[in-house]
Amino acid sequence: MCSENGDFSVQVTNEEVVAAVLPMQEHWLPLSNLDLLLPPLDVGVFFCYKNPIITSKPMEDSATNKISF
Repeated sequence: MCSENGDFSVQVTNEEVVAAVLPMQEHWLPLSNLDLLLPPLDVGVFFCYKNPIITSKPMEDSATNKISF
């Protein structure tokens, strides 16, 4: 099937034209009539945590090498 230089042969057994799949529709259930008044909003959330105490030396070295200010 494969040769030394990376070439290979292909045998076509069937040809068929297919249509693209329709995009999936987003389904959601309204919670109240207020959902009909307000447009849908995309809300981003960003979490901040305190730095954990790192006791292993290799972990500290790899973290300090990757953080640059």
